[in-house]
Amino acid sequence: MKVTDYIAEILVEHGVTTVFGYQGSSVAHLIDSISQHPNLTFVETRHEQGAAFAANGYALSAGGLSVAVACSGPGGINLISGIADAYYDSLPGLFITGQVSQKEMKTDSDMRQNGFQETDIVSIVSPITKYAVSISEADKIKDELTKAIQAAVSGRPGPVLLDIPHNIQTARICPEKIVKSVKECVSAKPDIDAVIEELENSRRPVFVFGGGIRRIDIEQAALLDRLSIPVVTSYRGKDRIDNCNVCYCGTFGVFGLRCANWAVRYSDCIVCFGSRLDGRQTAGEDLHLYADKKISVIDVDLHELNKFSDDYHKYYIDANDALTAIISRAEGNIRYKKWLSTIKVWEKRYPIVNEYRIFDGVNPNKLLRDISRKSDIDANIAVDVGQNQLWANTSMIIAQSQYLVQSCGLGAMGFALPAAIGAYFARRTQTICITGDGGLQMNIQELQTIKEYKIPIKIVLLNNKSLGLIRDYQNKALNGRHYGSVSGFGSPDYELLAKAYGLKYVKIKDNTYNDVLEEILKDDIPYIVEADISRQSTAYPEPTYGSDIINQSMELSGEELERIKEEAYGCR
Repeated sequence: MKVTDYIAEILVEHGVTTVFGYQGSSVAHLIDSISQHPNLTFVETRHEQGAAFAANGYALSAGGLSVAVACSGPGGINLISGIADAYYDSLPGLFITGQVSQKEMKTDSDMRQNGFQETDIVSIVSPITKYAVSISEADKIKDELTKAIQAAVSGRPGPVLLDIPHNIQTARICPEKIVKSVKECVSAKPDIDAVIEELENSRRPVFVFGGGIRRIDIEQAALLDRLSIPVVTSYRGKDRIDNCNVCYCGTFGVFGLRCANWAVRYSDCIVCFGSRLDGRQTAGEDLHLYADKKISVIDVDLHELNKFSDDYHKYYIDANDALTAIISRAEGNIRYKKWLSTIKVWEKRYPIVNEYRIFDGVNPNKLLRDISRKSDIDANIAVDVGQNQLWANTSMIIAQSQYLVQSCGLGAMGFALPAAIGAYFARRTQTICITGDGGLQMNIQELQTIKEYKIPIKIVLLNNKSLGLIRDYQNKALNGRHYGSVSGFGSPDYELLAKAYGLKYVKIKDNTYNDVLEEILKDDIPYIVEADISRQSTAYPEPTYGSDIINQSMELSGEELERIKEEAYGCR
C-alpha cells in the first residue's frame, strides 16, 4: 500500500469526511489519495490560510479531528495562522505538509536551504503545536500518525503537524506488519468534594463555562435547571449551553453583558470550567480583589492551572466530568433561585439591543439577535474578529444544536469566511457567516470556493466603512487620528463583487428588514447581505478607561451602581 493511501484510510477511521488544502507538487500524491477515497472529500481552497481556517471551522462544528494539507515552503508557512488559532482555541487539527525528497534536503543545520521550497516547518510550528515531526522512514508513518492524532484529540486538544518528504509519501508499506507503540491515556476520576461543600455554603454562586468544557447535553441541562445556579460564559463557551436555558446569563468580560459582569462581581463562589480567565474577561484584575469569595478552577491543562495563585482552588480534571459530578450531587437551594432571578432582572433592565444608541443605518445588535432567532435550530454561525464579534457574542441567542464558530484566543481577522466553509462541510446544515468589511477582505478569495462547490452560505457583511474596533480605540487613545482604520482603508463595491462571483446580493439599509431576512435564510443559494452600519459604530457595553468591568461604557450613574450592589447583597 502506498503511504498516502494508508493516510487516507486512517483519516476515515477517525471520522474525518473532508480534507481542506491547496495543491502543490510535494502533496500531489497525498491529495490524489484523499480525492480517490470514496469516503473522503477534498476541498481546494484558494489560499492555504483559508484551508487552515476551514479545517478549524470543521473542528468546531464537527466536534472532532480536522485535516488541512499544504505543500512545502510557502504552503506550509501559509498554514501558520490557522495552526496558531487551533493551538490557542484547543482545536484538534492534523496539519500535513509536503516536503522535498530526502535526497534534496539539507544535511547541515546551518545551511539555509538545499531543495527548492525546502523549509524546516517543524521547527517553525513546534511552539504552537502539541506534536510536530518530520517523517524520516516510511515504516514510521503508522506510529507517527497514531501519535499525532492521539495528541490532537486527547487531554486539552490542539493542532499537530506531520511533515512528509515526497519520497516517503510515494513509498510502499505493509501496515499490518508495523507495530504501534502508543499508550492509551486514562482519565482520572474527579474528586470535587470541596467544591460541593463551597456551593452548599454559598448564597450567590456562579458557574463560568469556557472553551475547555464540551457542549452541555440535555441531561446536564436538566440538572442545571434544578440547581438554578447562574451560568456565564467566555466567548468560546457561549455555545456550550443553550442560551435559552433559564440559568444562562450571558458572556462576561470587558466586552460582555452588564448583568453577567455583575453576577461575577457580586458572587461569593465561582466555579470555573475550562476557562483561562484572561484579561478580556477580568480586565487584568484578580477576581479575589472584588470580594471575599471562593474560586475553583477546573482544567485538563496543568500549565493553565499553575498560573493561578494559591487563593484559587485548582482541580486537574476533565471539565465535563467535574460538572456532571458536581451537578448530580449538589442540592438545589432557594437562595440560588433568588440570586438567579436578580440577575435576570438586570438583564431585562439593561437590554443589549438598547446599548447601541446610533439611529443611522442598521442596529447590529438587533440584526444579529434576529438572525440567531430566525436561523435553523442546527445552524452554523461563523463570526469574524472586530466589532462584529463583540455584537454577536452579546446579542445572539445560540440554541442547543447551533454552533458558534469563531477565533477567540488568536483573534484572527479573515477567519469567518473560510471557517464557515469548513463548518458547512462538517454537518452540511444552514451556515451563516458574520463578518466586517475588514475581515472579509482578508480572505475574500474564498468566495470562489463558495462558488466552485455551490455552498449555500449566507454572508452577512456588517459594513461600517472602517476598522471599527481600532477606530474606537484611536478615538480614546490617539485623539481621533484614524490612520489605517479610516484613512487609507476602503472597500470594493460589494454588489459588483457578488456579481463577479455569481452570488446573490441584498443590501439592508435600516431596521425594517424582517421579511427580506426570512426570505434570505430560507433560500438555498449563497448570498452577500450587506448591512449598512454607521461609521461611528460602537460596541457598548465596552471597557471604561480607569475602571473595572462593573462600570462599562456607557457609564451608569453612581446611584444606579449602588442599586445593583444593594440588590445583589440582598440575595442572602
